[in-house]
Amino acid sequence: MLVSDLLSAVFVMPISASVLIAGNWIFGGTLCQLYAFFSLFVIYVSPVTMGLRALNRYFEDRQVGSAVQVKRLFAARKSRALLAFV
Repeated sequence: MLVSDLLSAVFVMPISASVLIAGNWIFGGTLCQLYAFFSLFVIYVSPVTMGLRALNRYFEDRQVGSAVQVKRLFAARKSRALLAFV
């Protein structure tokens, strides 16, 4: 979540502000493509990551299953793979 928020703050928001101020797209085509990708990336990745974190918290706080099952379900390797998939 932190990476997508940083990308939004450093890359997406300043370009959006400059386009709003200028009134049209003043950058080239390559930056247009990058901007389109990163703007959609931060829109979708941040909420999905928050949802995964909430699911993790639910399983840990509610003790759904045994502690061993929860640790196996949210092992570091599986968590990284899930985040990479997102």
